[in-house]
Amino acid sequence: HLSIDLGDLYQGTHVSLESEGELMIRLLNAANFDAWVAGNHDFDWGENVFAKAVKGSSMPVISANLEVDGFASGESHHQGGSFANLLPTAVKEVAGIRIGILGLTTPGLPFWLNPSQLGSVEARDPLEAAKRAIASLREQRADAIVAAGHMGLRPDGSDDYANQVNRILLACPEIDIYLAGHTHRDRPSTVVGRTLYTQAGYFGIWCGRVDLTFTGENRGLVRREARTEPMDHTVDPDPLVLQIAGEALERSEATLRTVVGTLERELRTGYSTQSGPD
Repeated sequence: HLSIDLGDLYQGTHVSLESEGELMIRLLNAANFDAWVAGNHDFDWGENVFAKAVKGSSMPVISANLEVDGFASGESHHQGGSFANLLPTAVKEVAGIRIGILGLTTPGLPFWLNPSQLGSVEARDPLEAAKRAIASLREQRADAIVAAGHMGLRPDGSDDYANQVNRILLACPEIDIYLAGHTHRDRPSTVVGRTLYTQAGYFGIWCGRVDLTFTGENRGLVRREARTEPMDHTVDPDPLVLQIAGEALERSEATLRTVVGTLERELRTGYSTQSGPD
């Protein structure tokens, strides 16, 4: 099997803030993940934190449409540097089947992040990047192509400037599976064009699963199935996660229990969880 994270990997919790995301990278390494995709929140703490996360990952960080210092991910300019592990694609072999994976990052980065956060990183047109990545994966003899995108369908199934899923999939029918993120929707299984689209919610509340069936003779893909499963009280905590993160979680919980003040009246922010960039 293959395990892929769709981005916004390490920002959003106090325990992750304390280690600037390093704890999540250690957990993915220990769990033998195959890849993760760069999301917009992975740049919230700046380019240097993102670079450390990329360099510390034992698996590739995939994003075909990111450039660093004006050079596309995977180009020889990055070899030996902090971004050597930032790649446009990855090919993984499972039971003799070659699965080609291409990563895509939402092009909305410059709308939500200031130049000091992005540094030398830029997001380019995801459609053109997807076309190049597909051609590369075909050259590498991929039996199936999976697009892992930190972009998703909007609630009504449409695109916007930051989520160009329909535009990409209708122009790239070679993509067999699209794994979606960013839009905080649980869409277990739907079809866009000829591509099976699946999105496993947000915040780790769900886990997504895709099963692919191939013929034995020519390794042709004959069946695609996708579903999402809730990570609720019926799922036991992973002992390895608790072993690695237990002390950090205890310290964080103690810090969060610290009383810092008392409100004399109700605090109203006017912010809705259904709006704003995720």
